[in-house]
Amino acid sequence: MLDEIRIYNRFFDEQEYQELYQTLTGVEDFNTRSNRDQLLLPFPNPFHHTVTLSMPKTISIRTIKINNIQGQCVRTLEPVKGSHEQRQIIWDGRDDKGIRLPSSVYLITITTAQEVLRHKVLLLR
Repeated sequence: MLDEIRIYNRFFDEQEYQELYQTLTGVEDFNTRSNRDQLLLPFPNPFHHTVTLSMPKTISIRTIKINNIQGQCVRTLEPVKGSHEQRQIIWDGRDDKGIRLPSSVYLITITTAQEVLRHKVLLLR
């Protein structure tokens, strides 16, 4: 099935992203996620230069860590101030030393006052 899918160098709109997500993961209940979870989805994913997560300022963030597939923390991030109601987390695919990381799956872990949120992202070089 993956042999039939061709992804070109372009951005997907929300509907295309959901269809692709469902096709690749087999998860049919993508739309049943809470609005909060949908706000925190990384975009674009997969990414080449930067990936962004947007979230309401009402979420109190304690830590943001990026781990590689071995579980090693490769980067710690700070939220970037965005619009009046939103803030963004932007990761440029680099480690804490500023070195470009290789293509791989990475795990973004956001610890808030209430919960721990995790998202997988795919970095393609």
